[in-house]
Amino acid sequence: SLKQKKDDNLLFLNDSNIQDLYLLCQIMVAPPWEAGYGMKIKAWTELADILSAIKDDSGENVFTYGLTAKHCTDRFKTLMDFCKKAEREIDFHSGCDDEAPPTELLTLLEQI
Repeated sequence: SLKQKKDDNLLFLNDSNIQDLYLLCQIMVAPPWEAGYGMKIKAWTELADILSAIKDDSGENVFTYGLTAKHCTDRFKTLMDFCKKAEREIDFHSGCDDEAPPTELLTLLEQI
């Protein structure tokens, strides 16, 4: 059904999606686009290096594949593009008191 397809498309916005959470948290700490002229690729590469070293609670790498600057930029672009296209379907915080709080991932996307 259409509703099921919509719900499946929004699954990546859950807080259980720790790879995107770590990506967005690191971007909030050091936004690569704020790097100086000619330094943006280096900033994305440093971001990939930092993320590659992160371990989960069991001691396993969160990113189990060779993470590169291109992986990071592509995933960030995918997240931002999806949010722009699905803005009306995503429960960003509207200011109403009776709504459920947004997930951590949605909060980070909203802040960026």
